[in-house]
Amino acid sequence: MGEIVGPLIFVLFAEFGVKRMIHAFDLTGPRTPAYAMLGYIILAAMFACLSFYLSSKLFIQSETFQLLNLIFTPLLLGVLMALKGKWLRRNEEEIIRLDTFWYGLVFGIVFVMIRYLALRSYEI
Repeated sequence: MGEIVGPLIFVLFAEFGVKRMIHAFDLTGPRTPAYAMLGYIILAAMFACLSFYLSSKLFIQSETFQLLNLIFTPLLLGVLMALKGKWLRRNEEEIIRLDTFWYGLVFGIVFVMIRYLALRSYEI
């Protein structure tokens, strides 16, 4: 459960932080999707490293379930962020790119891959 809840918590922190930065630095102009994606990849990598520092063990012990987690968790994050974005649009609230399926999916892929690879090499 921790391998699924952890990325969800960190993606929500990332969304909160990005929204605050947009307003703090008045970054309301047009933004390039490639730069946004690169920024979310960097954020996901940083949060994955932070999660490794907070808990340096894999919560899923089975190799099969660890590999399934590499597929399931990013998909779940993408779906949850898309649903959150849909809810925000319906309530006419501000959305960012992270509130979409693809950006949530990429954030999840980077997060779980770095965490998985780091913890696998840490266990050896």
